[in-house]
Amino acid sequence: MKLFHCRGTCSLGILIILEELSIEFEVEIVDLKAGDQYKDKYLSSNPKGKVPALLLDNGTVLTEFQAIAMWLGRSFKNSNLLPHTLMEEIKVLECLDYLVGTIHMRGFTMIFMPHKFVKTNTGQIEIKDFGFKTLEASLKILSEMLGDNVYLFNEFSVADAAAFYILNWAVRLDLKLASNLQNYHNRLLGRKSIMKALRH
Repeated sequence: MKLFHCRGTCSLGILIILEELSIEFEVEIVDLKAGDQYKDKYLSSNPKGKVPALLLDNGTVLTEFQAIAMWLGRSFKNSNLLPHTLMEEIKVLECLDYLVGTIHMRGFTMIFMPHKFVKTNTGQIEIKDFGFKTLEASLKILSEMLGDNVYLFNEFSVADAAAFYILNWAVRLDLKLASNLQNYHNRLLGRKSIMKALRH
């Protein structure tokens, strides 16, 4: 397998999942700032022109964080990255979609890339403000979901891999995290798979 990855992006979460699996895989860096995602070489593998993308051994390319995470969790069941009952798995998917679809896309994307939505300075300020308000509300919900637990669910799951990149971005923005989220982030930083993924 080969992961198309860009440092500092959500593809870090997929890299963490791959490291959890203790399997052989390649990493190909896609430099988004240099525009690699728009070049024919990358578009021939992933016409969507974004990361993450995962090239499987049979030539299939998977895209979209949630889809890749769920495929990996289901394909390597012994990893316990997904629970084994349907309802428990759906709850992990529900959490994963909230992390990526709401906190990432409606929060951080609005803050990091307001220029993609509006051209005026005033409009960009309003978009960023919306992003910060979304983060304030959604990180509070994430804190409530975590509670006093070690992980979001009984064991480390694909949802925790997504939560890690989310919390890394929050730290990057110097956002004040609830104490349980701060402690959770610190615990995750000490996990072997995450340390290995960060070294990439």
